Formats: sequence, C-alpha cells, structure tokens
Amino acid sequence: MIPLFPDAFPEGVMPVKTVEEVFEQADYVSVHVPSLPETRGMINLNLFSRMKKSAAFINCSRGDVVNEEDLFKALSEGMIRTAGIDVFVDEPAGKENPLFALDNIIVTPHSAAMTQESMDRMGLHAAMGIHDVLSGNKPQWAVNIL
Repeated sequence: MIPLFPDAFPEGVMPVKTVEEVFEQADYVSVHVPSLPETRGMINLNLFSRMKKSAAFINCSRGDVVNEEDLFKALSEGMIRTAGIDVFVDEPAGKENPLFALDNIIVTPHSAAMTQESMDRMGLHAAMGIHDVLSGNKPQWAVNIL
C-alpha cells in the first residue's frame, strides 16, 4: 500500500505523479515493464529529452519498449550520459545496429536467468509439468491452454 502522505515515505524517497517526473528528476532510470501494446515505444525522445545530461538509462525489460532510434539520438547528441541495455527490438541484435558504434553505452546479452540455479529450477519445473499432465492434472505453468 502506498502511503497517503509524503512524510510517510522513508528518508530520501519522494513520490512522483508521472513518468515524466521520474525522467526529469532521476539520476538513473531503470525500466522493468512487459511488452504490451501500451508499453511498446513508451520510452522515446520525449522522455530522453527530459532527462538530466548526467543521467543514465537502463533497460532490462523488453527491447520494444524503447524506441532505439531515439535512444541512439539521445546518446549521440549528449542528451543523456550513458545507457545500459540487454534487450533489443530485434533479437538477436545485428552487427549493423547503430547503438554498437557508440562508446557511451554498455550492451550485454539478456541472460540473467542463465545461472546454474535457474537452469536447475527450469528443468525441475518442466519435469513437474510433465508429471502433472501425465497424472491428469492441470500443469501449473501452462502458457497456451487449449
């Protein structure tokens, strides 16, 4: 539950009312949203132009929530200091992607879930799903229910 009064927030935490306020005030903006019709392209030149020139932008959600051309422009024209991304509109990103030519961006593969522990858990969950189906039960993590 969000506190109703600003003094109910911990020290150093200030509530904002709009996404624009976040981009205007934050030193670091890290995006973590799903790819939905209402989020695709939501991070664009309008928001980048509101950021501090010293700010950093991070996208670890989905590539299509960021307009890559606008990100390139923001970085190459110094609207923002730096960016870190591990997702692209087109996956895998091609060598011709202009973002790769910039020296003020860090790109990494979208592989946070590729730890030994997560691989073990994925295998366990797959086996549990197979067991559920063969036992006549509804699988817990069905993606496409027919």
